[in-house]
Amino acid sequence: MADLAAKSALNKSVTPLLIPYSDYKASIRTYIRDLMQKKSDTHELMLSYVSFNNADTNKIAKISGTVTNVAERKQAWMSSTFDQSHAATKAVDGDTTADGFSHVAHTATDQSSAWWKVDLQTTVRSARVTLYFRTDFKYRRNGVHLYTSETNSVHPKEGNLCHNVTGRPDGADIPDVLNVICPGTWRYLTVYTDTDNDGDGPVLDFAEVQVWICTVGMYGPDCTRSCSSRHCKVLSSTCDHITGTCRAGGCQDGWMGVDCTTECPSGAYGANCAKNCSSRPCKTSSTSCNRISGACPDDGCEDGWMGADCTKDGSKDGGAVACATVIGSCTTWPRVPDCSSVFTAALCRLRRGSWWLRAIGAWNRVLPNIPLWP
Repeated sequence: MADLAAKSALNKSVTPLLIPYSDYKASIRTYIRDLMQKKSDTHELMLSYVSFNNADTNKIAKISGTVTNVAERKQAWMSSTFDQSHAATKAVDGDTTADGFSHVAHTATDQSSAWWKVDLQTTVRSARVTLYFRTDFKYRRNGVHLYTSETNSVHPKEGNLCHNVTGRPDGADIPDVLNVICPGTWRYLTVYTDTDNDGDGPVLDFAEVQVWICTVGMYGPDCTRSCSSRHCKVLSSTCDHITGTCRAGGCQDGWMGVDCTTECPSGAYGANCAKNCSSRPCKTSSTSCNRISGACPDDGCEDGWMGADCTKDGSKDGGAVACATVIGSCTTWPRVPDCSSVFTAALCRLRRGSWWLRAIGAWNRVLPNIPLWP
């Protein structure tokens, strides 16, 4: 089962990997650790979050998305150390085993407060923090605080409070694994407590702290969306790891939304779905149309309009070509000295019997000294 799970996790697709809880507890830590070792160059791992109830052996652990743990093997330190075997670095060594004293970072007892800090050595934004509490001794969970900051302050509580763990003093009602998103932009994460739950003073002892961000090219709450799959006018394989916002230029025709992944609703079309089907000057009007082109039915446009969606003014941008078959040659009108596009389009509109006032205006602007009629 562990081998199958590891192979599935290495697959770059976003298909969820489902693991029965009965197999989860014995294998999850092993294959995740093996996977991280195999990919230690990038530390990529298919992981979102783990949710299960010890009382329900039919629960499923769901792993999906592509993320990177930027806390692993980074510089870490804490207010005091129980002994050399329980240093701050134990909590960023990649080992999430938490069922014994030997696996945890541990501060000294009989202190007024305790803190642990990691320097991610990079700036993150709205990153997910996962903390693995010690499972064989739960008294040090209640009262734990998470703080984030952009600078390394001597004051452990300086920065922004991300989360406060609350529950019974014996920790029995607090989950073994804490998952929380810490908003804002930050580089340093501090775990802090000044709560004495067991008479030994405020103490921290936990197995691992992870800080997850999307790998390059992925975005979204669970890092399951690919930047390359967006429908931006300016295509890019990288994007904002939270919103996936398209760059200047917006969306391709037929798409809308911050990341341009939402199709136009019925009745709208074009770039960012900004055009209305019912506003097109088609000969046959309709409140619905092709969401990309907005093309009018086969019978075409009303007089004086052109283009697939009939929104291009026939007196501009090549109107003369569109109307050539209607007005005939230049010799049809003895007083016409040439066939300039604006001039010819004006005649087109006049001869077709619509928009005639605008046509006369165009004639007068182009040929002010030549009368329209002999």
